[in-house]
Amino acid sequence: AFRVALPQTAYPEEHNRIGFYDRLLDRLRSTPGVQAGGMGQVAPMRGSYTLSFTIQGRQPAQPGNDPSANYRVVSPGYFQSLGIPLKRGRVLSDQDRESSPKVALVDEAFARRHFPDEDPIGQGIDIGNGTDGFYEIVGVVGEVHHGDLETAASPTMYVPYKQDVFGSMWLMARTAGDPSALTGTVRQLVREVD
Repeated sequence: AFRVALPQTAYPEEHNRIGFYDRLLDRLRSTPGVQAGGMGQVAPMRGSYTLSFTIQGRQPAQPGNDPSANYRVVSPGYFQSLGIPLKRGRVLSDQDRESSPKVALVDEAFARRHFPDEDPIGQGIDIGNGTDGFYEIVGVVGEVHHGDLETAASPTMYVPYKQDVFGSMWLMARTAGDPSALTGTVRQLVREVD
């Protein structure tokens, strides 16, 4: 895993950031020894980033009592790179982009807490400040510990990075051999992209 932080002055527009990460991820995935590659704005065990949300068709919570969950912006390949299993539905694909309908995945902890008696697939969640509209839940994935191994996994929402790109992202690669052997190669890949 390695983190790349793009300078705002060089990458002020979302499409520029998406283009950089697309090129870097393509090169990472095609590197010999890399079995899977993906990225997210926060890596597991690197803390949490939470946002509030509302569920489509339900009564809104009282002001200040909106439910919240871990929020992760991820790429296709993220779940495969980290070995996070798909439980039902589908994972993200390259078709989940800026111009396509907004989609999200949730983990099993989210599904148990917020959809205990119904299937979350096909449900809508409005994440954050309510200006983006509803994201359709298209998949449920396994749980991940975001803080430490002793604390139970907390509910998590995942959205495609092309629908909410960050300037700083963690890239992850699952390798066939010693991952530290790729350190020099990874630095060179970043330099080749920019």
